[in-house]
Amino acid sequence: MKITLLSLVAILCAPSVFAIPSPEANTIYTVNTKKSALHERVVETVNADALKCRTCPKTSCTAVRQYPDGAQINVRCKTDSNTTPVNGWPWWDLTSDGCWVSDEFVSWTGGVPPNC
Repeated sequence: MKITLLSLVAILCAPSVFAIPSPEANTIYTVNTKKSALHERVVETVNADALKCRTCPKTSCTAVRQYPDGAQINVRCKTDSNTTPVNGWPWWDLTSDGCWVSDEFVSWTGGVPPNC
């Protein structure tokens, strides 16, 4: 089989979607990873004493880990859909650890995460 550079790019750019179940909210958050292979890595710095990482983008969801102030975390994507606003800010970020942090308490470097 002959694979050209153009066909390789088409394969890498094809949408890839996976779902993250959220038992607390009975909601499935769909994450589009199409951009992740070709976009630069997004790193966020925690700007809170202890930032909780939750099973879904709501404060009612279970916290599964915690990041200290100044910690750097890798982010896959962000959403403001079906979330709990924190201090009026609806955006939440899905970390490479597979849990969600409120975007209210982080600052970005390396670009802006794509929408989930």
